[in-house]
Amino acid sequence: MMKKALFTGLLCAAMVTPFASRIHEVEAASDNLNLKAVDIHSNVDIPVMFKEDTLAKRDDQLHSTLDQKIKKYTEGTMISGSHTGLAEVKVKGEVYYVSPASFTYDQSEITALKKQKKAAEEKAKEEARKKAAKEKEEKEAAKKAETKSSSNWNGSVLSASAGVNYGPSGKETYYNLPMDGVVSIMRGIGNNEPYWVRDDGVKMLGNYVMIAAHLGILPRGSLVPTSLGMGIVCDTGGFASGNPTQIDIATAW
Repeated sequence: MMKKALFTGLLCAAMVTPFASRIHEVEAASDNLNLKAVDIHSNVDIPVMFKEDTLAKRDDQLHSTLDQKIKKYTEGTMISGSHTGLAEVKVKGEVYYVSPASFTYDQSEITALKKQKKAAEEKAKEEARKKAAKEKEEKEAAKKAETKSSSNWNGSVLSASAGVNYGPSGKETYYNLPMDGVVSIMRGIGNNEPYWVRDDGVKMLGNYVMIAAHLGILPRGSLVPTSLGMGIVCDTGGFASGNPTQIDIATAW
């Protein structure tokens, strides 16, 4: 009891009214920690959590520069009070002087704050995930739109109804076959761009229209202008022997 009376008397003399209202909690904590109060700078080591963003002082002078921001939910240890009514708190090994109203050492409040912190972190992660997904979607949409309009060709365009077209590189036809094997071959030569089908039915490898051509003239990976956009040679066909400059465009038509 003498220890508790000494601790209470010294802390009351050191702290201002807002902090003094919680002295009975500090007393209980000092008993639980079996601390010996000697003066107001005794190390009481009481766990605390900040309830709000706080500007902290590096010394206990009321008019000193506020040079450190301590964020809400930060955990620390209350060391003692000071003659100016500020509390001396250690955060990550550094000592700061802060208003006692900015933190709590009540365990029920700390538990509630930890739950708030977890909920806020989960909300922030979900918002970041949604933002990243939206940015990716917008980027892919812009990429597809750019790909579709990438050709400077102003002439006629190959279509399912036309069947044959004469575009920027000569005769164009189209074919619709499974592309798994073709994509696998392209992967084998180092092309890892995604395979997808454009809105108009043109089969794409990354930014480029997939085409078949004479591989002796245009090896796989060659870029060739077409009426439907810039093409990439991925395949060949029997047509190449009879018309080596013809290109066959892969579509879903």
